[in-house]
Amino acid sequence: MTDTTDRVDAGSSGVDPLGRRRPRGSDSQPALALVLGVAALLAAPVVIWVVDVGIGGLLVPAVGLAAGTVTKRYAAQIDYSPPGDPVMRRAELGRLTGLTGMLVFLVGGLLRWITTNEQLGILQDLLFDLGRFAEAFPTLLGEGLRITLIAWVIAVVIGQILGVVLALMAISRRRIIRALAIIYIDIFRGLPAIITIVLVGIALPLAGLRPFGRNPVFYASFALGLVATAYIGEIVRAGIQSIDEGQMEAARSMGMSHGQAMRLIIVPQGIRRVVPPLTNEYIALLKDTSLMFVIGLSANSRTFFEGRDLFRVGQNLAQQYGNYSPVVLAGIFYLVLTIPLTRLTNYLDRRLRSGRGVDHTGEDETPELPSAGGQA
Repeated sequence: MTDTTDRVDAGSSGVDPLGRRRPRGSDSQPALALVLGVAALLAAPVVIWVVDVGIGGLLVPAVGLAAGTVTKRYAAQIDYSPPGDPVMRRAELGRLTGLTGMLVFLVGGLLRWITTNEQLGILQDLLFDLGRFAEAFPTLLGEGLRITLIAWVIAVVIGQILGVVLALMAISRRRIIRALAIIYIDIFRGLPAIITIVLVGIALPLAGLRPFGRNPVFYASFALGLVATAYIGEIVRAGIQSIDEGQMEAARSMGMSHGQAMRLIIVPQGIRRVVPPLTNEYIALLKDTSLMFVIGLSANSRTFFEGRDLFRVGQNLAQQYGNYSPVVLAGIFYLVLTIPLTRLTNYLDRRLRSGRGVDHTGEDETPELPSAGGQA
């Protein structure tokens, strides 16, 4: 009988038999949190659409934060709460209601600002006019994208071929060859790409040197290829020299020739290290094609390889319309091209870092090394 009385007294005092503080129906904090939360939820639409935000708008997040603070402090006082306790549910409901009120206030306030802000409407008409998008799209797709991709592919091919040659020169045993490679790298990495395009696209024709005729696209592509050569050469050189010399020594000690060691040991490891940065360089080169406008690309294209790049088309149409929406659309075209390349870079990086692994039969996929006699 005494134990039962003690247990009832402990329950009525909010302390369980183990001396832990438990929620009580007489606690005022849960009810206060619920009132504050409901007040924030009800006040949010009223403040936004009736009273207008102003200073009164500060009350909604303040009341919502107060509901969450009261709930948090009350929960810190509780040592133990049975599952589904109604008092704690009331306190938690107050916190969630307050957060909902703050969310309604933020979203509703943003929508109200978008629909009533006159400057935002002007900005939308100037930069995101869907009608101008539709008018500029065919020219950007048919001419701008074509010339941009042509210039990019030419620059990539030139940069990749000459870059490998430059990398081999940079690791040559002959000092004069290394010096020439270093001078080239320092010059073309130090000069801004736009100045290189000017020097090649304007200075060469003025000097009477016209290896590409009168098509400025080829001159600009060649200039970008020269710039890419310096960067790609450094990337390839760093990749080759990053392989430990012990790899070559171990391969030669197993009877491999220098060519076999490079083909089976050194080059595969080097490729794993340089493919992601090479892809990044290709992405940067694609964006640099927008600098071709400096040599005056013409809209009167007579052949497939003549015309204006994406940026030049957008710039000309913006001047024609008195609206910058074509320039924004040109930027969207660049994003459509560069984002997949960026994702490809990340995929290649993960794939090459993970290695070739082991096939499903449990046999290692690594090629068998030749014996000391040179036979496979």
